[in-house]
Amino acid sequence: MRRRREATLLPVTGRLRVVLYIRVSTDKQAENLLSLEEQQLQMRAWAARENWIVIDVVIDDGNSASNLNRRGFRSLLDRARTSPPPFDAILVHSLSRGFRSVGDQETSVAELERNGVRVISQTENIHDETSGPLLRKMLGVVNEMKVHDARIGTMRGMTATAKLGFSNGATTPYGWRSVDADKIGGKIKRKWEIDPVEAANVRLMFKLALRGNGASGPMGVKAIAEHVNGLGIRSRGGGLFGTGTVHEILTREAYAGNRRWNVVDKYGRENPKNKVFTISVPQIIAQADYDRVQELLQSRHPAIRAPRLSGGPSLFGGLIQCSQCGGAMTAGTGTSRTGTQYTYYECQNKRKKGVLACAGMRISRPVAEEKVMTAIIGELVTFDRVYAMLSALRERRLKAQTSEHTRIAALQREAMEAQTALDQLYRLVEKQIVSPDEPSLKDRMAKLVERRDLAVLSRDRALAASSAPLDVDPAAIETMTQDLREKLCTGDVSARKAWLTAVVDRIIVSEAKIHVVGRKSNFQPPIKPGRSNTPPVRISVQEWCRMRGSNPRPLVYKTTALPLC
Repeated sequence: MRRRREATLLPVTGRLRVVLYIRVSTDKQAENLLSLEEQQLQMRAWAARENWIVIDVVIDDGNSASNLNRRGFRSLLDRARTSPPPFDAILVHSLSRGFRSVGDQETSVAELERNGVRVISQTENIHDETSGPLLRKMLGVVNEMKVHDARIGTMRGMTATAKLGFSNGATTPYGWRSVDADKIGGKIKRKWEIDPVEAANVRLMFKLALRGNGASGPMGVKAIAEHVNGLGIRSRGGGLFGTGTVHEILTREAYAGNRRWNVVDKYGRENPKNKVFTISVPQIIAQADYDRVQELLQSRHPAIRAPRLSGGPSLFGGLIQCSQCGGAMTAGTGTSRTGTQYTYYECQNKRKKGVLACAGMRISRPVAEEKVMTAIIGELVTFDRVYAMLSALRERRLKAQTSEHTRIAALQREAMEAQTALDQLYRLVEKQIVSPDEPSLKDRMAKLVERRDLAVLSRDRALAASSAPLDVDPAAIETMTQDLREKLCTGDVSARKAWLTAVVDRIIVSEAKIHVVGRKSNFQPPIKPGRSNTPPVRISVQEWCRMRGSNPRPLVYKTTALPLC
């Protein structure tokens, strides 16, 4: 029978070579150098009494022992697995310094002992060959139970803190800052507060996603990142904004005022709904704007519409379809016999799979774009529609101005009341009725000054932000309508495409006609039934009359089928 070779634990010199492993659990313990130094002093003193050689000291500060994912300890285990090992034992203050999982503990100890390396605990007498392994396992179970109980207690406290609206100490997202809010027991609780500068940048990104920068349509994530970087706006750390950061900002639901907490566990797995809580936080973006941005992002998702189609240079990319097979038509270019280049839309199925998949449709790109845009613009971009939209906008603005003026008047009254109260206190001091050294007087005056200054600042900001009345001038509307029609015909492709995709779902090309498919609400009359459809007389046109004989107007586009000939 072959005897098992026992590992030699002592080197030739007879003195044990040990490595000291020191760990503290939290950053606060790591900052307390006495904890680290005290562990090292005690273990060095013990090693000296045992006549051991300390060849190295490994420290992990602020790391949990619930797993082996610690840089120092992982490197120490790798060194111990080499053959022959460079040391004979790992000395710890207690087993809990090295392990908090009984499974990790027993697996690692067994592996190290097979290579001739022991794990020695200074404060736990578990080195007896008969009872030592059993005691070590029992201590491992106790240590793991402590971690489990601590985790439950910590989670209970964090849940209570979150339900009260306080922060649990994670990194505050962009747009807010963490401030002291209240003291509960001996701990200062913190809450989120809007950071004016960062919140303005967040609002700008949402504005760009919704409406663009004035010269373009709604921007995508990459365009927004390039735009804000070009303006000199930087992240909290001073770096440039990337597409990932911008997308994270645009999809963070907390900006709308509600933050979901405890969505995933420590392993990244989604928690059940009964463990997820909604916390109210200071709102930066209106809920309607946030929802609209999510719809825009979803509509541009690659799984819904390929980026090469929605972001390509062709106007109808992602919209135009072949009537024969229902497949997408993509833009292509060719050269005639005379050397003239031309562009067209062609069925993608025929191009990739041949005539067996589809006989194929091909149409001149300029012809298709001109016919469709002319018909849609003639139907939707009219004086009547623009007048109706601006009138509705004017009504909404008037309602908003009413609330703005009410707030401004209230702030003005508050500022005057605070100033009046201050003047009365000043008179009492001048007449020596009240001593200026009275502590309560100083507090009262300080609060009144703060109240007055805040009211004045709020009033000034409200006045600066107050929107001017919208003047619905028929002549200006006529000019604006013509400018809009011109931009939709010859303007930036991305802006034209953004407008087109907002009103059109599909453009289907057949042999004889082009069918434009869109939501019915986009093509309904702008004035509700029962109300007068008569627009005001346009003062820029002399002797204007509604009768067709005097002022002939083009036929109203009634069909969604456009002839190709």
